[in-house]
Amino acid sequence: MMDISPLASPDSWFHWLLTYADLLFGLVFLIVVSLLLPGRVRWMVLTFGLGILALQFWQRRNARAEFARLDQQRSELRERLAELDGEVESLRLENQRLESRRQELQLEQQAVEEEAAALAAEDASLSDAREALARRRAALQQENMEAVAQQQRVSSALERWQSWRDRQEQLTSRAPSTSAAGSQEVITP
Repeated sequence: MMDISPLASPDSWFHWLLTYADLLFGLVFLIVVSLLLPGRVRWMVLTFGLGILALQFWQRRNARAEFARLDQQRSELRERLAELDGEVESLRLENQRLESRRQELQLEQQAVEEEAAALAAEDASLSDAREALARRRAALQQENMEAVAQQQRVSSALERWQSWRDRQEQLTSRAPSTSAAGSQEVITP
């Protein structure tokens, strides 16, 4: 059995011949009809017909090039979307980790506050321990504030990404497919 895959590729002469077969038949028909017409009318019909065929050829060629460009752009957008999906997943995991850390810090801060309150009620000789706990408490408050700020930045990045992804999905869903290129007869500029 003969392998026809080289003939079916878009770069082969056979594929080109099948793509523009109707224009070739039109050219042959135009030549035959123009030979049957009287001299002066023959050249007018031939010139007009050749102009129409050339316009049809140019429109189809440009439309196919545009479809190929749009398909390439769509595949690039899908690859970028897949990359961004991975980045978003890592951002979500980071957000969860930060939330857990913030809750741990909040619990530890409450424990330190309770311990500081207990120490405040005790003897004055424990003032050094109270100062250390106060410093620890201030450090925990600072770390908690930083964790909250970082969580807000990650949440904001997630929201921006989701908005961008929604716009990209709308764009890729509106792009014409390559199957529409084969069924379309004439595309006017």
